[in-house]
Amino acid sequence: MERGSIETDFLAQSSYVGVPVEVFNAAIDDSELHRMLREHIASVVNYLNGLSDYKSPVYPEALLAVPLSNYLEQIRAEQGTIPTEEQYDQLDAVAKDSSEVIRSEVCLLDLDLIKDRPVFQQVLQNVRDALVPSVLLLTFCTIGIFLLKKNGGSGWKHSLSDFGFPA
Repeated sequence: MERGSIETDFLAQSSYVGVPVEVFNAAIDDSELHRMLREHIASVVNYLNGLSDYKSPVYPEALLAVPLSNYLEQIRAEQGTIPTEEQYDQLDAVAKDSSEVIRSEVCLLDLDLIKDRPVFQQVLQNVRDALVPSVLLLTFCTIGIFLLKKNGGSGWKHSLSDFGFPA
């Protein structure tokens, strides 16, 4: 996730809603982005390990609503008018859309799109079923390699000669 990609998306949204991109960019909080990224990674890992359901992180709309509201009030003060309730409702909708823009950039692997698909569920179950045997096999192989190295590689010769094979 790169802050620049969020700013690029905000540039398009800015031209659509008529709010300067600087207002949107001022609402980006790096600590919130990092919190979202950590939550997303933890949620994906927990879901893939079967520990919990996947929960998509959410960027707080309030962080977006404050700069948008300030912008509206500034423009209305310059024009000598008072913002209407409808304009505040529209700003709330813009804040919600902007929060979704940020979420889409943070969540590069969006499990909400694929987690309920039968193919994904089958692959996930196959991976979970193969995990324990794979770990056990890897552990035994590691122990075997360690024992071979410990005996200088001659451990197999002695054990094979015990069964009548030439050393």
